[in-house]
Amino acid sequence: MNETDFSNDATAAEPTGRERHVFGWMLFPLSLFPFVALMTYDWRAVPALRTPPEPSSNWIGAVGDGFAYYGYQLFGLAIWVVPAICVVGGLCLVLGRRMRPGRRELWSSLFLLCAACLMQVAQRHAPGIAALLAGLNLANAGGALGYLLMTRLLSPLLSDFGASVLVIMLMLVSLVAGIGLRNLCGFFAAIGRWAMAKQERDAEQTGAQEADYGAPALDPAEDRRREEALAREEERRRRDAEKAAAKAAKIAAKEAARAEKEAARAA
Repeated sequence: MNETDFSNDATAAEPTGRERHVFGWMLFPLSLFPFVALMTYDWRAVPALRTPPEPSSNWIGAVGDGFAYYGYQLFGLAIWVVPAICVVGGLCLVLGRRMRPGRRELWSSLFLLCAACLMQVAQRHAPGIAALLAGLNLANAGGALGYLLMTRLLSPLLSDFGASVLVIMLMLVSLVAGIGLRNLCGFFAAIGRWAMAKQERDAEQTGAQEADYGAPALDPAEDRRREEALAREEERRRRDAEKAAAKAAKIAAKEAARAEKEAARAA
């Protein structure tokens, strides 16, 4: 068996786009589990935070409480990035995209860590975060990792502003590297095409209304604004005409005076 046979076997074993599409639809509900676990989390049901604990109301059960508790303790409020990453991965599977584990998970982890650092800085400058932390019985908005990296390491060296700039740059790099520059460009191009299509549909609807009623369908406010604009344009034209007439009269008066002077000089 040569290398060609191995490559053919690997190609045959690799799932096709349709198979990835079906597999994605089957696994997409699982990608919602982190979001549901965080939404229904109650710290009073965690034995480490309350004794005796209250009955768990988490829809994912004890696993959901554990995920939310340890996630908040490690990454703080930035743990909400995990549901977003899971949903994006689930949508990629639904669309039949090929997933290459390893590199994307590494960049996603870096993005999550940078988000924890930013939340730790925001805790000192955004007063509204304190009430949110109190509701979650959480001490640090960036969790243990955000506290160690930002409060203990980067902020004393670079100040909050310099550390935030550095973290934001790392977030952008991890976002582009994780998603891919081509995918980002395709995403923004799709948004542009959607906006252009919507503008064309609105123009077609306006043209159809004009064809049906003989005039554009305008509301009273738009009618009034158009009339005011026409009145201002008419007033501007009248002033321009008066200025042109006055200028022409001045020129004619000057020409007449000059002709009289020449006639007197000739006499």
